[in-house]
Amino acid sequence: MMGAVGPGVLRMLLLEDSPLDAELIQARLKEEGLRAVLERVDTREGFTSALGRQRFDVILCDYNVPGFGGGAALASARLACPETPFLFVSGALGEDTAIELLKRGATDYVLKDRLERLVPCIQRALREAHVDAERTRAERALRESEERYRLATLATSDAIWDWDLVTQRMTWNDAVLTLFGYARADVGGDITWWYDALHPEDRERVVCGIHSVIDSGAPRWQDQYRFRRKDGGYTPVVDRGHVSYDAAGKPVRMVGAIQDISAHTEAQEVLARQARFGQLMASVGLALTRGSDRGDMLRRCTEALVRHLDVAFARVWLLAEGGDTLVPEASAGLYAHVEGPLGRVRLGEHSVGRVARTREPLLVPLSEGSSRAEDLEWARVEGLSAFLGHPLLVADKCVGVVALVTRGEPASGASEVLRHAADSIALGVERMRAQEETARLFEREKAARTTAEEANRLKDEFLATVSHELRTPLTAMLGWVGLLRAGTLPLEKRARALETVERNARAQAQLIEDLLDVSRILAGKLKLDMELVDVSSVVEQALETVRPAAQARSIPLRGALDSTVRVMGDSHRLQQVVWNLLSNAVKFTPPEGAVDIWLERDGTFMTLFVQDTGQGISPEFLPHVFERFRQAEGGSTRRYGGLGLGLSIVRHLVEMHGGTVGVESEGDGKGALFSVRLPLAVVARKGNTPPPIPTRAQPLASTSPPELEGLHVLVVEDEEDTREMLRALLTSRRVRVSLASSAKEGLELLVRLSPDLLLSDIGMPGEDGYALIRGVRALPERSGGRIPAVALTAFARAEDRTRALLAGFNSHVPKPVEPMELFAVLVSLVGAQAPQARNKS
Repeated sequence: MMGAVGPGVLRMLLLEDSPLDAELIQARLKEEGLRAVLERVDTREGFTSALGRQRFDVILCDYNVPGFGGGAALASARLACPETPFLFVSGALGEDTAIELLKRGATDYVLKDRLERLVPCIQRALREAHVDAERTRAERALRESEERYRLATLATSDAIWDWDLVTQRMTWNDAVLTLFGYARADVGGDITWWYDALHPEDRERVVCGIHSVIDSGAPRWQDQYRFRRKDGGYTPVVDRGHVSYDAAGKPVRMVGAIQDISAHTEAQEVLARQARFGQLMASVGLALTRGSDRGDMLRRCTEALVRHLDVAFARVWLLAEGGDTLVPEASAGLYAHVEGPLGRVRLGEHSVGRVARTREPLLVPLSEGSSRAEDLEWARVEGLSAFLGHPLLVADKCVGVVALVTRGEPASGASEVLRHAADSIALGVERMRAQEETARLFEREKAARTTAEEANRLKDEFLATVSHELRTPLTAMLGWVGLLRAGTLPLEKRARALETVERNARAQAQLIEDLLDVSRILAGKLKLDMELVDVSSVVEQALETVRPAAQARSIPLRGALDSTVRVMGDSHRLQQVVWNLLSNAVKFTPPEGAVDIWLERDGTFMTLFVQDTGQGISPEFLPHVFERFRQAEGGSTRRYGGLGLGLSIVRHLVEMHGGTVGVESEGDGKGALFSVRLPLAVVARKGNTPPPIPTRAQPLASTSPPELEGLHVLVVEDEEDTREMLRALLTSRRVRVSLASSAKEGLELLVRLSPDLLLSDIGMPGEDGYALIRGVRALPERSGGRIPAVALTAFARAEDRTRALLAGFNSHVPKPVEPMELFAVLVSLVGAQAPQARNKS
């Protein structure tokens, strides 16, 4: 025997032979916050005994219990407690079986692999049981009312009247006082008092009806109407009368009885209302399960509200993402669309916003619920009067509002029914949102996976391309160097070997520069040295750099340049832009093709165009032309080299200059047109043309700068090959060279030998070049503390140059070393000391 349970706790009987399944069901009830005491039985005897012992709020039953089938359990329960909700919770239940069980009295069924439906199903079953109980009570009340009517009639409690048709006098018994609250003095003595007591809407019909019966000679009359009470209200009554005729057939008297049928009428209204409400909840339940999406589900719900509650308008609002605005989602009745009156509402404003803010239902005249003139005018035109709203709550969180607008007073009980409907709609909205969020998460995860896979593919392809582009020139360089070292090359081929080695070394240097530029761009550390730039001069220098490659392929470079075009920019970076575009055009243009470049003015902007007659760009690849690492061809079968960085660098450099870059192509084999649009300089004076940009690919001078002859240079470099290269390069210009392989050795030699200039690497094991220069600058001047020093390093970023100068170096030369650049730096630092150096030697 189970003990007593507290208020709000449900008693449940569970017929289940599996302890594990019973634990799962118990856990699901607890997880969903349903307070219940669950009694489990697993045999026919236990089930029958439990039903006879006490009353349960809900019965849960497994369909397949050994020795006791679900159908038999259902039959036993319906005999013992037909009103108790009975739900099947089974692992497998065919559709035909489920339908048959529902026909035989089962309330619902839940599959064990869908236990998340269990608590909502129990809650719905309890609500439906409550509605059924209310209907039963109403039917009982109707029967009792009819019995009271019968007894009242027998006890002459009806208002009996006696009408003299000759004198028009009418007398009443005392029941008229009891039924309608009148005093004896209030009751008139003729027929006019009765006429006046009829409801104005009923009067003409009733009076015509009674006189028609009298005039026809019929003996009996009966009608139903509303009779005024003392308090001014009206009571529904049934009035029956019997006409007496004299010997000549003339009507002389009529006796009747007025019966108060208000209780009977109210009972009928309750039954009709309960039926409508039950149909409404069934329709809402169907809408929640059959709606194809959230909009369709809510539309079906609003249509059910209008249909079953006989209201003029119904609408559902949901809170937007920010949580401060209610957005109409579905409507029915006067407006089936979500635009128009009672639209978007901020939280706390007007009737709808107040319901959402307070999370409490609201019933007010429509004119009090909204101050918007357009809503008031709409209500006036349509004859609307009342607003009834209810919040959509999920675990005390408001997700929206459902509201009704009526032309009169809302039906009795409408607020309670709307509450039940709102609870169901809120759960449906939350379920649909969860499904939508799951779908969105899946799509985002799918898109992220696709993006990651594409990024990995591009990364792998880029790394393979880098390897290929670095190894290809290395192969040529190492091959020719091997032949040179073997001494087997004829004299006429040695120059070609050296030219090939130099060309491939410069190609590798360009690849590294591109990679460094991309690194600077990604880190946001790429800087521009802004000045007034003559664009035609920049283009001419880029043309001269690209012209040999174009001539080798018989591709003419045709230019139309305006020498008056000036922009504010970094001349070196702008030349890099033009060189990249021209190199691309030459690379992708077949022999005998052509490349054109020209400038155009457009108001305060200039546009540089580069057009080729090459292979063109496919429509699929055109949007990706300026993306990093993207190439139209990939893999080992691609026809053109490169890392796919040049055009990406172009885009970033142009955008850093405040411009835009674009590309057009009609497709494969139809060439391409690139355009660079930059703002013109605000002031462009004659004579401001910047000097030509020196190119790093100049041939080594055949004569030595006289300032270098006899100079004593201390070279500190940990890489032996680089040390020997620098020794050969400097001694070829009659410079005396001392070598050190570490910072420590270099400091010792500087103190001992007193060289004219220090040339040091930065990245060395142990102590680096920064440590060396700090040691040097700490020496007294007579020991070499003020010696001119040059940092020679592969750390080539602008911030690396700044760090070297701040550390104490006088200049910074990036690797790979350009001989003329190095000589120019040395001359600039020791020009005045060169004669002294020669005297030393």
